[in-house]
Amino acid sequence: MNKPLILTTPKGIAKWPYISEPDTEYNPDGLFHTKLSCKKTESVNIKKAIDDMIALEVKKQHDQNPDKVIKKSLPYTEEGEEIIFNFKMKAKGTRKSDGKPFTQEPNIVNADLTPFNKDQNILGGAI
Repeated sequence: MNKPLILTTPKGIAKWPYISEPDTEYNPDGLFHTKLSCKKTESVNIKKAIDDMIALEVKKQHDQNPDKVIKKSLPYTEEGEEIIFNFKMKAKGTRKSDGKPFTQEPNIVNADLTPFNKDQNILGGAI
């Protein structure tokens, strides 16, 4: 099994964050999600890594079925000098591989990459 690729975003401003606790309004299993607005100039590396991963996956799917048209939506939008990344993660669910339930949560760190205190809520506008 391949090691997961770990990407770290540049400093940004959180918009509508549900990363301390999952959002259960439309999904009873819960969904961690946020939008993160970052400067374009500081986001070049992570944007390229995301684009490369998407291109690799599209190529893999195209190689398996060349006649199928593959459309992928990007997990970010560009607005002026900002890139707004869209992050989301299921809080719990069932694995397709073996049918066992799972739970997970985002790994949140401070600017110096030390773990964030889970007793504190991260609110909109947080940097």
